[in-house]
Amino acid sequence: MDIRKIKTLIEMLEGSTLKEIEVSQGDESVRISKQTNDVDVIEKDNTNEPSEQFKTSD
Repeated sequence: MDIRKIKTLIEMLEGSTLKEIEVSQGDESVRISKQTNDVDVIEKDNTNEPSEQFKTSD
């Protein structure tokens, strides 16, 4: 595959919201991926209340 085509694919990927693109042409194939710094956010219940089984009656 021509290097100019690969550079064009890189530019297209950079200008899009896609994270990866793969193109096959004949017996040649190229896969281009963005390096991302995405972090998965996991919400945690941070209440200081004891669970029901541990509550004492006052």
